[in-house]
Amino acid sequence: MQIIIEEKESGCKSLTDAIYYNSNSAKVLFPEKCMDYNPKLNPENFKSGKFTLQVLGDSIVYNFERKDNMQFETFEGKIYTGKIVWYDNGEYTIIPTKETEKRMKENPKFLIRILKIENNTYLYEKIEENQVQYGKVKKVG
Repeated sequence: MQIIIEEKESGCKSLTDAIYYNSNSAKVLFPEKCMDYNPKLNPENFKSGKFTLQVLGDSIVYNFERKDNMQFETFEGKIYTGKIVWYDNGEYTIIPTKETEKRMKENPKFLIRILKIENNTYLYEKIEENQVQYGKVKKVG
């Protein structure tokens, strides 16, 4: 409702909060109404350390580590590495190393936008071609 009555910032913040708590209707509405939403976040705390990642609506938890603009992820016994390129206000992409590219069946291009930071967890939106995915990353070490 807030978006309709020209209160876009507070409306998009409300949608972000709803996504954080896994609202499917908010996940559908957010990309359409809040594509240019800029929440003014500081992601410095999430640029290095050990993390878990969970896609909203999925029970699988992934573990990864970030060091010096590199991300290291183990999946099915294989280590995948990539360079993290950070953009303004918490947007980033991961460019796989040549070794990782050889192991991957496909190498999708994507952009991740941090939408909300709460303590040691952030909500992200992953934009890949025509798909949008939401998830949470938690700093654990």
